[in-house]
Amino acid sequence: MAAVGLLVAALNLVEAVAGLAGLAFVKAAYGPREFWLLAAGGLLVNLTFATIGFVLACFVTRPRVLYPASAGLVLFAYIAGVMAKLAPKLGALRWLSPFNYADPPEILATKAIGGGYLALFAVLIIGLTAAAFALYDRKDITI
Repeated sequence: MAAVGLLVAALNLVEAVAGLAGLAFVKAAYGPREFWLLAAGGLLVNLTFATIGFVLACFVTRPRVLYPASAGLVLFAYIAGVMAKLAPKLGALRWLSPFNYADPPEILATKAIGGGYLALFAVLIIGLTAAAFALYDRKDITI
């Protein structure tokens, strides 16, 4: 799991450096601080989905089943977030979508990632990682 976490962090760092290099060629409406906040938000979202995937992998004995389930989960989370933004009555769906915890327009407007969202990211990432370790010890691995 540590290797996957490092790969996710490395990928986000490469994306951030490429994005920062791209900012040198355009006149951006925000500065480097906001850029790094957006990059950090993307990293937190990726780590959240990675830890959800770790937990799901503990329940599946055949990896082929996990790929569509993971893609479906990410798609569901994205659609739930969009629905929460479009329909005020569905605002509670916002909490089902990690994409909304690091919402770019909100980050740019407030120049920060909300403290409550940071706490939620921490609880999810640490809690799901701990759950994955606990569940993996009892997993029946089919070879």
